[in-house]
Amino acid sequence: MKKRILVFALILALVAPISFVFVGCGGKNESKIDINAKEVYAMSAISSASYLSQIDGAKKIETNKFLNTFSLLANEEPLSRPSNISNEDVKNIASYIKMFEGLLLEGNIGEQVSAPTEEDGDFYLNYKIKMTINLPMANGTTEKFVLFYNEIPDGQENSIEPDDDELEISSTINGVMVFGENQYEISGKREFEVEGNESESSIEFTTKSKTNPSNYVVVEQEVENNEIEYEYAIYENSIKINETEVEFEIENGVSKLELQFKDINSGLRENKYEIKKISNQNNFIVKIENSNQTFNVEPTDQGLKFIYQNGFSETI
Repeated sequence: MKKRILVFALILALVAPISFVFVGCGGKNESKIDINAKEVYAMSAISSASYLSQIDGAKKIETNKFLNTFSLLANEEPLSRPSNISNEDVKNIASYIKMFEGLLLEGNIGEQVSAPTEEDGDFYLNYKIKMTINLPMANGTTEKFVLFYNEIPDGQENSIEPDDDELEISSTINGVMVFGENQYEISGKREFEVEGNESESSIEFTTKSKTNPSNYVVVEQEVENNEIEYEYAIYENSIKINETEVEFEIENGVSKLELQFKDINSGLRENKYEIKKISNQNNFIVKIENSNQTFNVEPTDQGLKFIYQNGFSETI
């Protein structure tokens, strides 16, 4: 059974098997890739809107607020965060856990795809596809994401229909994501190319804040010979402030998020972080893959509490 991988810059990875079939001009299946484009759009929009909601309103993470836990023994030196985990990495881990919180807890996307109806309002009738996703949060609430969009093959006027996953040429995507009381503009482009036994496809997906259009997230996906990679870049005030490789896997209902952060100028950093939901809890365990260190992250009313093996903790 093949895995599906989503890798963001953020690289994102999905591992449950789903087929996305591209059809050549002769009507035969030229290539089958274990990726569903609609799930790429859903995950791109969900994680992007979750991040933008943090920086646009009351959900913004207070990344400079720390709660320190000191040694219980008065004669001991105060405890501190392990030296190989940087302050910037901690802030980024907190941001990405919030971005993927519902997906980590739910274990699947579970999107419902249909056409908009009059009940959605006249504005949304301009779009052919409506995608609804409900995801649980650690605090016991459920967040609802609704994506309305058109996908139009280049050189054609008609949009792809809601149940149409077959595409032989490049296409353009445009629409809106509704998250709570906020709307986010989404746009993108999908391309597919087959040459002999080799195939390439790519998706670029941008989610932009309507409150501040200079804040936006760009997801770039490439598939070449069944290797799937995504790049995820975050912009604030039109300046790129973050770029991360992420793998997000769902296997047997268990989600795993892998993060490797980039320095904008010098490339990937050494640490690669693996994040999983702790069984029967809404807390997360984080493993540093190249050192086998682990620490826990616990959602609280004050933020995300990072608890390290030496007993030190801080709330982000």
